[in-house]
Formats: sequence, structure tokens, C-alpha cells
Amino acid sequence: QAIIVPAIGFDSAQATKVASASPKVSQSNAPQRAMVPNPEPTAQSGPNMLQHATWLETNWMIISTYSAIILLVILCCVFRGTVREKMANHFFVGWLVVVAYMLHQTEEHYYDFRGWRYAFVPAFNHDVGAALFPMCDEISHATCPVNTTLGMYINVFFVWLSFPLTLIVSHFLGGNYFIAGYLNWGFAVVNGLLGHVIPMVSKLKYNPGAMQSLIMVPFGMWIIVRSFEIKFLPVCILSGILGHLVFAAVGINLIFRVGLAESTEIIWCIVAGFVQPLFIVATFGGVFQKMLRSDIASKSLHGEYVNVDDDCSRTSEAGVSSEVC
Repeated sequence: QAIIVPAIGFDSAQATKVASASPKVSQSNAPQRAMVPNPEPTAQSGPNMLQHATWLETNWMIISTYSAIILLVILCCVFRGTVREKMANHFFVGWLVVVAYMLHQTEEHYYDFRGWRYAFVPAFNHDVGAALFPMCDEISHATCPVNTTLGMYINVFFVWLSFPLTLIVSHFLGGNYFIAGYLNWGFAVVNGLLGHVIPMVSKLKYNPGAMQSLIMVPFGMWIIVRSFEIKFLPVCILSGILGHLVFAAVGINLIFRVGLAESTEIIWCIVAGFVQPLFIVATFGGVFQKMLRSDIASKSLHGEYVNVDDDCSRTSEAGVSSEVC
């Protein structure tokens, strides 16, 4: 109720004091937003989500785990030479990001280091998802912003489709397009660093995917600076941040704020993981080419066999140092 102040014997300062101490009509009568509970995830949170999921939503991460091992074996057979010679091939290291990210999915969505099944999505919805998508306070933190369907779309179409498609198209386009594989490594580095390592260190709390990220992040950075000058690393990181903004900030927000179908997230995953890296290379590939540390990898743009020892001897005779050597 509003307090009516008599005009006689009341100065403006007293009126202000009384008014500030009185309850406000607009606040007391305003409807309160219903807040759904957001309990801390437990070992049963993931299995509970999977109870009503489809077969593919429940098992895609199992397929991913074994596919990573099979793909690594295939890569080692297809790309000839020693380990050093394989690592001197742009496309070999480009395909390695697919292997690394599939193993990342294992800890996130299959079993984490605590033995929890499908632990990442409940943890994300409880923590980061609740902070970035406040509309989940009125829906359900158990399935908002990511449910089993959306989680499958993001992981399958980003890692299984977009990353490999980028490398296949880059191979046929030739030229500087092999650089797109390194930009996808930038996406993996950003995801592991900002999404797992930094939160774990800052909060001193484990999150699903953090342990694998402790390997994937430095390995990805080493992959990039091994072939390029250090100034190319920020380029890859910026590309990774942009990719996350495209599929998450744009894609997921359009689903919740505009009401688009969940399947539209597939488009944004393809844009971020396939179209974006190729477009960046098409625009700035000439600049990136000049950042290469050695011409060893450029000789293997089309999967050509490279004899590292012979190349090292030639570069030494020419007075040119090689990071690979």
C-alpha cells in the first residue's frame, strides 16, 4: 500500500525519507517469475536423461569412442612414412583433430573420470547453460539449454561430418586450403581451454572432458606452432571462438528465442565447422601461407610422401633452419 504524506508540517526531505522506507506498489504487485530448481548433478543425472532418449542419442558417443581408434589406425596406414614424416603432412595432422575430438566426446558423454555416464550435458545445463540461457529458469535445467537430441546434433554433425568434410574438400581444392584443418584445431583448443581447463583450475572442480583437454589443448597448440609461426596461433584461437559463437550463441539462441526446430542446429554446426574455416582460408589463405615455418608440409599438400631426412639435409645446405628437422 502507498503511504500518503500530509502536506502540512512535512518538508521535502522528510517526504523522501518516508517514501524510500515504504514499499513500492510496482514491485509488490509485479508478478514473480517462476524459478525451476537447479540441483547439483549426480551420477544418476545422465542416465536419467537417457531413459527416454532414442537409440542413437544413447549410443552415438560409444560409436565415437571406437571410431576414434579405428580412424587412427586407418590414418597410420594410409599416410606413409615414419611418425615424423606423417606429422609433416598437413592432412594427417588435420585428420588428427577428428580423432582427438572423438576421444574428447568419450570423457564428456560416455564415461567421465568419475565413472559417471553421460555427465557433460547435466553439468553444462547446471552451470554454464544456466548462466548463458536465463530462460531455462522457467523451463527445466535438466534439459535446457541442451537435451539429448540437441547434444547428439551438435557432436555428430560437428565432429563426424563438418571436420572430415573440411579435410576432404580441402584436399580436392588444393592450394592453401590445407590450412582449414589447423583452424579446426583452433576450435578444439578453444573448447578444451575455455570450456574445461580454465573452469577446472579456477573453481578447483572437475568437469567432464577436463582430463582429456589437459592433453588435447597443449597438443593442439603444438600442432599449430610446429608448422606455423607463433602469430598464427591467435588466428586459430579467434577462429575457434567464432565457431563457438556461431553454433551456440546463434544456433541455440534461435531455437529458444525464435522457436526454430532443434534440427536447425545441424545447419549452424556445418557453418561453424565446415563453411567458416574454408571461407577464412579463401579470404586470408595467402597471408597464412607466409606464416608457414617450413616448406616440408607444403610439399605434401596432396598426400605426397615426404622424406624428412632428405629435406633436412637440403635445408641445412641452404642455410635454412627447419622446425621439423
